[in-house]
Amino acid sequence: MDDEPYCLLVYLELASTYLQLGYPDLAAGSAYKALLLTDAVRDDSDEYHDQAYQAFAQVISRVPAETRLLAMERALERDPERYLTDADVCSPGEPLMEDNFETLMAWCENFYQRAT
Repeated sequence: MDDEPYCLLVYLELASTYLQLGYPDLAAGSAYKALLLTDAVRDDSDEYHDQAYQAFAQVISRVPAETRLLAMERALERDPERYLTDADVCSPGEPLMEDNFETLMAWCENFYQRAT
């Protein structure tokens, strides 16, 4: 956690672990931190937007491109008008840049919205 203090997935995992260990109060705190970081990723005026966005983009860039493409297809099937964009999905290991913001948002909503 010290290595990735702005990574919302770290806090989701921590919340899950706390819950499994029987500490619902700590789980709620970690889940809330993940929610705050999710908001920071979405809101470019947030104080921690840059840090949270970069941390989340690094996580996404480690996921195989095929998986990311499937996520985009599912998001497009659910709400095509929202995600119709020419933004390219980046290759594995390639950082997600600001011009791929819609890709990041589709990924976030498809995989992590229910967790937060």
